[in-house]
Amino acid sequence: MEPGQPVPPRRILGVDAGRVVASVATVWLHTVRSPELKPFGVFGKFAVPYFNFVAAMFLVESIERHPERRWRDYIRDRLLRLYVPFVVWAMVYYGLTQGNRVLGGVVVPSIQSGTLRLDLVPAIDWAPFIPSFLWVGPFAHLWYLPSLTVWCAVAFLLIRAVLGKRELELGLALACCIMGVEMVSRAEPAWIASMRSSSEIWIRHSSYLMERNWARLPSFLWGMALALVIRGKPDSFRLNIWTSIAGGVLAGSCLAYTLWYGERIPNQPYGQHNLLENLAGFGFLVVALGPWPERLVRWAAPLGALTFGVYLCHMMFIEGFHQIREYFGQPPRWYHGLTIVILSTALSYLLVSRLRRWRWSRWMVP
Repeated sequence: MEPGQPVPPRRILGVDAGRVVASVATVWLHTVRSPELKPFGVFGKFAVPYFNFVAAMFLVESIERHPERRWRDYIRDRLLRLYVPFVVWAMVYYGLTQGNRVLGGVVVPSIQSGTLRLDLVPAIDWAPFIPSFLWVGPFAHLWYLPSLTVWCAVAFLLIRAVLGKRELELGLALACCIMGVEMVSRAEPAWIASMRSSSEIWIRHSSYLMERNWARLPSFLWGMALALVIRGKPDSFRLNIWTSIAGGVLAGSCLAYTLWYGERIPNQPYGQHNLLENLAGFGFLVVALGPWPERLVRWAAPLGALTFGVYLCHMMFIEGFHQIREYFGQPPRWYHGLTIVILSTALSYLLVSRLRRWRWSRWMVP
């Protein structure tokens, strides 16, 4: 490569396939509510940490590839690609819940996801529009995209400041590692609990965003650290089969421990076990970076680009199907859960692919 020539982008099909699997895991996590399947919802908790690792690692590569890009240009791109779709879908979900109230349906703002109970959301009166919908969203899963926008904005400045200065790169990587470990090894700060007990509804709502950030930011920090440490090594994103197997063992062990012994893990609110879940995301990343035959993962390239859109819209289908089940007076059964997972995943990918194809709706898909 000639000096000064831009670094070409690396397309890793295994990572795209991993995005697809993580999107299905997210649907699984938010769907299962039957006594038979509900405990196994924990096997979807690696998804957001995996997305974080991938986002942070490719952010570092993007800055390396485009050193001329200015911060304000990057922020404008992130707002258009992440925040604008979030706002649109927040309005969609708000409209659906309001319409459901008018029609006398059953609004289900409390999302039971495996062993995860989102107890903050039911405290919200769903009739008024509250300001925190603009950074948390009216449905619990929407918190992720505005948070990722902020994380990337701050990380861009830090990475640009140290890139090309090896000692500073390693120093920033070390700081990210320490901060991530500190966050997963401690319970949430007292100020989050004080927000949760506030008399202001928008502050109570925002406390959920802070709790989610405390739980999931470590994987983004570790992704930054990993990318900075391995930067410049030509085969850094290619792992051998044994390393990938070890990553699978790590991910499976963390999730299995959360399933069988998780309630005994101290200092974690709401049954959240941040260390194990973030490590599971890292283990799955190692699996995705393995030597997968191209014929097995080539299908994932077009689907991998749709996963954030699927993340945004999947709850619309899940809650719709569950309300149909409730309308007919059916308690949640395991076969309901499996059916809803399959239908919600398929319909989400179909909707997002159509939205991306139409000129007037492309901006709805990250």
